[in-house]
Amino acid sequence: MRALAIGAGREQADPIAIARALGAEVLALDGRSDAEGAGAADSFAHVDLMDADAVLKIAAGFRPDFLVPAPLARPLITAGIVNDTLGLKGVTEHAARLANDKQAMREAFTDAGVPMARQISIGDASGLRAAAETLGFPLIVKPRSGSGSRGVVLVEREGELPVALDGTDWLAEEALTGREIGVDGAVIGGEVRLLSIRWKMLTPAPHRQAISYLAKNPAGEAVSPQVAAIAAKAFGALQCDNVLFHADMMVSDEGQVSLIELAPRPSGHAIHSALLPLCHGQNVMESFISLVLMGQVMAPLTFQRPAFFSFLPVPPGRVAATPDFAPLIAEAGRIAVKCELEKGALLGPLIDGASALQRGFMVMLTADELEGTRMAGRLAALVPVESR
Repeated sequence: MRALAIGAGREQADPIAIARALGAEVLALDGRSDAEGAGAADSFAHVDLMDADAVLKIAAGFRPDFLVPAPLARPLITAGIVNDTLGLKGVTEHAARLANDKQAMREAFTDAGVPMARQISIGDASGLRAAAETLGFPLIVKPRSGSGSRGVVLVEREGELPVALDGTDWLAEEALTGREIGVDGAVIGGEVRLLSIRWKMLTPAPHRQAISYLAKNPAGEAVSPQVAAIAAKAFGALQCDNVLFHADMMVSDEGQVSLIELAPRPSGHAIHSALLPLCHGQNVMESFISLVLMGQVMAPLTFQRPAFFSFLPVPPGRVAATPDFAPLIAEAGRIAVKCELEKGALLGPLIDGASALQRGFMVMLTADELEGTRMAGRLAALVPVESR
């Protein structure tokens, strides 16, 4: 079989290697000639992933049997176009376009009966002030498109409203209250399958970036029936099947679940490569590619144990020395760390997914959120940082 990877960056390297290990011939595409995952494929082509016509021309010549799932946002539209044109399983152009337009996505989802926060489109600071009068405080201000929490801020009072907005289309959204969760799942043959419920810990306002997660078995979580029903309605609107997905949802103090966002692609930021395999005892991406996209037989996915994931909460500054985590890892057991910080590295504030991933992360077999948080703090303390 042949597989096309639309994207060959750092987070695509593992799925590419998995597809090859399962016996597929993989052609990887990327806009960077030095993409980290290029060497994991059988062959590589340098192409702008946003140029759907150019990608489709390459795809038509290669004749893939499936696309390698990737946690990419904007090139998802290109992937949908390729799937639709070549008749492949996976995300459709319709679903990808909705996923990349938060306003259109909300309209489609609410029409399908999905509970979501109120939202107003804004173009400038005066429009934001008017939206704040309607929605009240606190409220969320975010770009109409984008991912990884880039540009998303929580505004808690009038004095914190931005005095200017750039040319991007923006949205003002009612800030839901409660505990935020991340959801990982798959839609296979029209059936929603939940893979994990991740209870999030966020940095303080205004950015509220997810810093850590406690991943738990959906079968044991009281919110799971609501989560599955919301995902089913959302995918009815997306009109797409045979995909991995992730979502952000809010659980109110009364236990009611509302959708924040959903995307028909796997989670990024090492959730699929590091956290889910630990919880399931097998690689979720490998199982999905093998079973759904290649038609091979594998053991069914079963959530086996809770696990904790945290980006290292290292403060901003210059790294004074390359950290050595080996003694603590040996002492603690049950943990794995991936951190590529070296002496001289500059760290900005932890405000989005990119700045979180730069710091590295840890995963730990534990159902105790406090234990995991303390271990992340101990690891971060091993990174000597000089304030700038």
